[in-house]
Amino acid sequence: MTTTKISTDTSQPRHLLARLSLLAACGGLLGACYGVEFDERIEDVYYCQSSDECLEDQACKEFRCVDDIGPALQLNLPEVLTTLNNTDELQVAFTPRDFVLSNSDERIDGQGMVVVAIDGQEVAVITDEPAALITLTDFDPGGHQVSVQAVHGDGTPYENPSAFAFTTFFLRDTNGLKPQLAVLQPSYGHVHVLGEDLTIEIATRNFGLTASPEAPCHWNAECDPFGDEAATCVATCDDGTNTPPTNEGHVHAYLLPNYPDCLFEGLLGCNGDYVLTAIPPEGPTVTRFETTIPADKILRDAPEPGTYTLTLSLQYSDHLSFPNKEAVIFEQVQVEMIEK
Repeated sequence: MTTTKISTDTSQPRHLLARLSLLAACGGLLGACYGVEFDERIEDVYYCQSSDECLEDQACKEFRCVDDIGPALQLNLPEVLTTLNNTDELQVAFTPRDFVLSNSDERIDGQGMVVVAIDGQEVAVITDEPAALITLTDFDPGGHQVSVQAVHGDGTPYENPSAFAFTTFFLRDTNGLKPQLAVLQPSYGHVHVLGEDLTIEIATRNFGLTASPEAPCHWNAECDPFGDEAATCVATCDDGTNTPPTNEGHVHAYLLPNYPDCLFEGLLGCNGDYVLTAIPPEGPTVTRFETTIPADKILRDAPEPGTYTLTLSLQYSDHLSFPNKEAVIFEQVQVEMIEK
């Protein structure tokens, strides 16, 4: 008879103690009892916030531990936050594990193709060498996400988390000094569980993220100071001068279906309808920052399951749109909200 010893050391993480208890209840036969569905009666057994909290051959997906047996793709190029011109070609390179590239349309485990996408839009299908060159002329300047997804020969995606990988890059504007924003997290098409906080990570070019509340100067409306008419744009300052504003402030997060058009609706527009003000801690100005959108704020604007647009926008330190609402700088990703 096999005996499973349960540790009574309360210094162990709660999720580990819960799993050990479940293992004992299953007579040590983990495969017979452990699954990927929530069990509300046993606290924290399946819940996770990172893959470090899951068992071997599992990963954390949608706040639960799921099997991660299958292909694994490591995205090597482009390096995160690489900056390119839209006349350049994007070099994509990845290392597959437990996966053989094939142009067969048969569904054979461990074989298949890799779909390359930019911002959720398929741009290439790889069947031989784990690399591709992608033309960028059809994409606007700003932040973009490139992803690789292993699929079966019939086109069905592999469902284990490691079969997908992505990173973020910049496309430089014609005006190389124009501030830009990129979304490092979440990925385009990310599936989020309602009732949980949502982690976001942002990066900027030519724009500093600061905790300072001061914004003494602003660009006047109806003029893009980084566009073709930049020479005619005028700034207004609290001291009566016309000193151009510094390129710094913070980021707003929105879950609105009609941004940026809603900025022009009504007297105040939607500028204040954000679910998060992403302000870094006190200290030096930064260009990369991670934070979370609280679950209750998400539920305010995304109360039901469905596909929502997450918008991140640059703001002056006093919360006004940067450089103005007519030329506001923003990026968007689609997020799928599901119930627990």
